[in-house]
Amino acid sequence: MQEAIQRIGSRTGRVRVATPAQLDALVGEYVTGDPPEIAWQDSYGFFQFDTRAEAEEAISNSYHRLFRPDLDWDAAWVEEVRRYPRYSSDLTAAWEVVECLSANGRKTEICRQGDFWRAAFAGTEAYGATPAMAICLAALRSKGIDPIFCESLLEENPASCVDSEEETETLENL
Repeated sequence: MQEAIQRIGSRTGRVRVATPAQLDALVGEYVTGDPPEIAWQDSYGFFQFDTRAEAEEAISNSYHRLFRPDLDWDAAWVEEVRRYPRYSSDLTAAWEVVECLSANGRKTEICRQGDFWRAAFAGTEAYGATPAMAICLAALRSKGIDPIFCESLLEENPASCVDSEEETETLENL
């Protein structure tokens, strides 16, 4: 399941993200440098396997097909899935981000302000409903990337997003 992440104007560093998994991929790619865990799944997304060969064997296996006999398994294909730690929702994983940036000598602040959490790294700050989300947003901003959440990326027309920039670039395979 390859998800596209849209960069809004290559000069701005603003990136449209539609899911927490896309945000986690940005953090893994640009902040921690952690390699993703690779898995293979059938195009219906029900089963994941360690290798492409296992996944291809499974979708052609009659026993596997019994789990969902209502689907057209002859039309199914195998796709690669890249999984990063859940930085934006798991505080333990988010703390790895803090340690990564703190190791580079960056001043770090994390505190609760009213109903939100504030995280700051070397002068860049962000607010989030959870400390993990605030940490991820601030970490990305400290690297020059400003994520903008946009659920309409799940639709066919990304122009319906909140930003009206004309120049867009798509980053694939994050």
